[in-house]
Amino acid sequence: MEQHQVAVFTGPGEVELRREDVPVLGRGEALVRLRACALCTMEQRLWQGRQSDYPIAPGHEAAGVVEAVHGEGVLSAVPGDPVAVAFLDRCMQCDNCRRGETHLCTGKMAGRAPGRFRRIGGLSEYAVVPAWKLFRMPADLSFDEIALSEPVACVVHSIHKGKLRLGDDVLVIGGGTMGHLHVRLARLRGARVFLSEPSPEKRELALAHGAHAAFAPEEAAEVLREATGGRGVDAVFVTFGSAATAAQASESVRNGGRIVYYGSFPGDAEVGLGPSALHRREIVLDGARSQTMEDWSEATRLLANGILDLGYLVSARYPLADLGKALQHAVDASAFRIVVNA
Repeated sequence: MEQHQVAVFTGPGEVELRREDVPVLGRGEALVRLRACALCTMEQRLWQGRQSDYPIAPGHEAAGVVEAVHGEGVLSAVPGDPVAVAFLDRCMQCDNCRRGETHLCTGKMAGRAPGRFRRIGGLSEYAVVPAWKLFRMPADLSFDEIALSEPVACVVHSIHKGKLRLGDDVLVIGGGTMGHLHVRLARLRGARVFLSEPSPEKRELALAHGAHAAFAPEEAAEVLREATGGRGVDAVFVTFGSAATAAQASESVRNGGRIVYYGSFPGDAEVGLGPSALHRREIVLDGARSQTMEDWSEATRLLANGILDLGYLVSARYPLADLGKALQHAVDASAFRIVVNA
C-alpha cells in the first residue's frame, strides 16, 4: 500500500514526520493530495507547549487537489479540482450542529480520552475527508491563498457578529493576520476602519490594504475622539485578547455599540465592562470563534471571485521536511502566515 508523511506533535518543540499508509476511501469521501497548509495559532501553541493536546496530527488551514472520490452523488468536487478543505471536526448530530451552529459542536470531543491520539491532518501529504467538507476553487488561485480560506471564514463569522451597517465606524484591535482580515472584510462591508496596533510595520501594511487610519494603542483615545466627534466607534473587534485590549474596546465603543471578542483571552483577564455598564450604555458584548459552513461558503466565494487578494499575508513558505523551521518562524511576532507545502 502506498504511504505518505504525516506530521505528529508529540510534545513542546517536538514534531515527527511519520510514514503511514495512505487512508482508504469510504463512501461519500474524497482523497485529497494536500499542497499547502498555513500555520495557525493552534500549531504555534502546540509547538510552544501552551496547548497540551499531545499526541496530535494538526493542520486545518489547508488546500490541495482531489485525487479520487468514492460513491455516487458526490457533488462538491471531482478528481483534478483544487479545493479548500474544512478539516475541523463537526459531528453533525448534536443539537448545536442541527441548529446550524456547527462551530459550537458538542459531539466532536465525545469519548476522547486524555492522551488519545487526535488527528486533524492538514500537515500531511494526503487526507481523506467527507466530500461535503470540500470547496472547489479556481485553478489560477495559488494553493497558499486557498489555504487562507479557513481564517477568512472565521473572520466572516466574526464580522457577522458585529452586525455592521454601511458607513459604520469600526475599530480593529490587533494587526496580525486576523486583524488584517478584519480590516479587509469590514472595509468590504462599507465601514470606515481604524486599526490599533503597536507595530509601525503592521500599521503601514494595513493602511496599504484598506485601513482608513492606523495608530499605536496609546494614541487611540485621541484619534478616535477627534474622528468620531467624541461619540465613539460603532463596533470594535478585539483580535488580540488581554485586559488592556478589553479596556481599550470598552473605552472606544459608543453607547449602543457592539464589541466582538475574536482573539482568545487569558483565563484571568477582565472583560473591562461590568453588568452595570452594559445595562446603562446598552453595549452588545459578543464572542466569535471558528466558523460555520455558511461562513466557509462566503469566504471561498470572496477568494474565488477575486474580491480578496491575500498573497501579501504569506510571510514565508517551507517544505514539510522543514516543519520545525517553519514553526520557529511562525512564532515570531513579526510574521503573518507561514505556509508549509507538502
